[in-house]
Amino acid sequence: MRDKEENRVKESGSTRRDFLRKSAVGIAGISVAGILSGYSPKGSGVKEHPAYRVKDIWRIEPVNEDQCVNCQNCQLACSSCHEGDGLPALEYSRIRVENTVGDWYSGKNVDRVSRHICRQCPGIPPCAAVCPENTYYRDKVTGAVLIDDEKCVRCQTCIEACPYDAIWYSEELDKILKCDLDQGKMHPEPPECVQNCSMGLLKYVKIA
Repeated sequence: MRDKEENRVKESGSTRRDFLRKSAVGIAGISVAGILSGYSPKGSGVKEHPAYRVKDIWRIEPVNEDQCVNCQNCQLACSSCHEGDGLPALEYSRIRVENTVGDWYSGKNVDRVSRHICRQCPGIPPCAAVCPENTYYRDKVTGAVLIDDEKCVRCQTCIEACPYDAIWYSEELDKILKCDLDQGKMHPEPPECVQNCSMGLLKYVKIA
């Protein structure tokens, strides 16, 4: 009898996670459209949201993008910091640097480098606003927007909501990845990516 009850609970949890993944993806278009048009939370409970914060927020600021040579030092340093020196793969980096052929603004066919890094948005970030499980919260020291991997159902709604393309899903790790400022391990010193940028094009700054 006890075994049947345990199996029922496990199946219920699995079913609920699958349901949340599908339903969250289904409503993503509606939710994201509202947020990208200008999210402005109102009403009671806003300040109680675990991801709400408007001061004492740090972030990594990319500068002089045209000077970036895409050496990938920042990504490898980030990967090693989070997953250990045995797994220095770009797949595990919490920031992304990529070459883009063509300049959308000018229409010219030129190579450019794009750096995708979380902006640690003040208030309730768009990613946190659409999360069905409230898995997003703030680091108490840096104000970085963090993810509770245990609560996350990997629905990827937050990926669609991010206006900076700074969140992605790693199939190998089965995690949603984004910059977490090394979870404050280096603070007040800059995170590993900043310290390892060969051109000095990443800055660790306090924005609020």
